[in-house]
Amino acid sequence: MAIKRDPKLDNAQVKSFAYKALKRVHALGAKSQTIDDVESELWIAWCIACDRYDAEAGAAFSTFLYKGMRLHINRWIEKNFERFHEETVAASLDAQVDHGEDGQGAEIGELVADTAERQDERYQREDCFAYALTRLSPRAGQFLKFLKDHPPELVKMMKDLEAKAAFAKQQGVTYAQPHRITSSMLFDFMGASRVERKQIMDEVTQIGHLISQ
Repeated sequence: MAIKRDPKLDNAQVKSFAYKALKRVHALGAKSQTIDDVESELWIAWCIACDRYDAEAGAAFSTFLYKGMRLHINRWIEKNFERFHEETVAASLDAQVDHGEDGQGAEIGELVADTAERQDERYQREDCFAYALTRLSPRAGQFLKFLKDHPPELVKMMKDLEAKAAFAKQQGVTYAQPHRITSSMLFDFMGASRVERKQIMDEVTQIGHLISQ
């Protein structure tokens, strides 16, 4: 049964989780990612938790939310970062993560979902995106779609950059390049102005507020 819940009640838990998850993302080499990027993903998980939470099941909402955020952020990290930075995964395993209201902690390594949890259809990534898209403007929805499935033009551009970096390395020249397609690249591809970029990021970040209106 879906519930209407003031996102302010869970803001602290989401932010705490986001900061710890961001450490893991940075440890994987994705230094361009910001706290807003992580929070955007977590608020999508919050929407799903509100939609799926059943008080009669006996679990506190904070516990249910923690599980949802953990599963969602793991899939996000696995898809976007771990496959590019597997050699540095171990660097993030000793960070602490708060479970929520009970104050208990867990190793950041526990954020890696186990096999049983990955089979939990309530939090499938496709559901998360479909759920979010129903609550976003067309442009913000387009941005999320591009985050999920990168435009072929940008994929080709990344391959060209990788080739240039490889050639530069052979010549003994340091050639800085992004490890992945960034939000800025997507906004450039969309032709979004600075004002529209802020509007889209605000909309995605605050998606959790939409469900309570």
